[in-house]
Amino acid sequence: MTINQELIRIKAHFADYEEGLDHKPSKEELKNQLLIALKKMPEKTTATTGKAPRQKAAASLFDNFDEFTREQGLANQWAYATRQTWKTFSNHLERFNKRLKFADLTESGVNRYVAFLRNTEGLEEKTVLKHYSQLKWFVNWAIRKGYCTNEAINKHRPKFKVVKKPVIFLTKEELLKFYNYQIPANGTKVKLFDMQGMEYEKKVEEAGALAKTRDLFCFCAFTSLRYSDMAN
Repeated sequence: MTINQELIRIKAHFADYEEGLDHKPSKEELKNQLLIALKKMPEKTTATTGKAPRQKAAASLFDNFDEFTREQGLANQWAYATRQTWKTFSNHLERFNKRLKFADLTESGVNRYVAFLRNTEGLEEKTVLKHYSQLKWFVNWAIRKGYCTNEAINKHRPKFKVVKKPVIFLTKEELLKFYNYQIPANGTKVKLFDMQGMEYEKKVEEAGALAKTRDLFCFCAFTSLRYSDMAN
């Protein structure tokens, strides 16, 4: 185990410990917790540590989900938006079965969950695939932890019909033409073409803003920056 992995594990232990505290811990208690995190002392009972010993077997998989998000959030430095996607995942899973257990995730159980996401929740196929991938990540984490012995999710994968959208890009000549294009003055009528190639006419408004948009778009294209990075 690398030093960084060990530090992440220790941070996860103290995050778990802190959540169960109902008093200000003494220096001795914190020292003992560090020894426990370093595996130099066995984990004790609630009276000494301020929390109950962790259970290997859970009544439902949701009992282990908070630990998963704390540990993986620290390990992967999840941003707020990432944590929100996992909260959404948990909400869908709970609506499917709020008493769901790892043992329920057999081949037929996984198929029922995927069908629930499609038919009841009305999610697009790409989003269904994302939730399935999240479930697989969570279950494999639980297997490594010893919380789950059901490995059916690794032996069966439902079929997903995700259509890849074509990548639309500008050639070098098209980009330079756009870069050098002068936005007409406000009020000028220009002829444009829609996605089907049909011609239509439009009056130019806010020429200054359009010129700025052109420059920012080209800046992103020349530097390979995403819009959000460029905006920041």
